[in-house]
Amino acid sequence: MQQQMEMEERRGSLEVYLLRLVEDYHQNTNLIRENA
Repeated sequence: MQQQMEMEERRGSLEVYLLRLVEDYHQNTNLIRENA
């Protein structure tokens, strides 16, 4: 049961990490469009 909890926490933090990555990517593409 403990292992299940650890997996859930790890997956949650991974989702947060991916969301931040996507946000950074969108911000970078917007900057590139403005500079072009």
